[in-house]
Amino acid sequence: MQVARQIGLAVVVLAAVAVWFLMAPSDPEPVSVFDPTSKTYTSLIDATISDYDANNARTDSAPQQQVVNGWVAKDLLTIMAYQNTDLLDAVGGLGDQNATASTLAVRDDRTPALLLLVVVAVAWFGITAPTARVRTEPATPQQPVPEEAPV
Repeated sequence: MQVARQIGLAVVVLAAVAVWFLMAPSDPEPVSVFDPTSKTYTSLIDATISDYDANNARTDSAPQQQVVNGWVAKDLLTIMAYQNTDLLDAVGGLGDQNATASTLAVRDDRTPALLLLVVVAVAWFGITAPTARVRTEPATPQQPVPEEAPV
């Protein structure tokens, strides 16, 4: 049983090495260059900051400044959303509504495969574990309990 255990675990180790080298992800394909600081975005940002400066100059209290700050934050976030959409389009037409940023990541299947091999190794280790031997000794007769002497 010990030989089977060693052979099985050696096979699992060889499989883990094969998984590591043979299932390595391929290099990502180069994508077209995208410049997020193009003139379009620069002009949008300049217009937003200009509106902010004009609106901020007319405020007299903190609540009015908070409103103006909220407007400029909303406008700048909208510009960032446009940049992200254009970036996804430039990477391969992923700017549709169903695209997510996770589609840009390279997928690596080695981790689940190696975890499966860990489970197989633990199972094999448990299946081939030596069984505990129960000692069978002859039962010893119990000593009679001495009776107490009367007082």
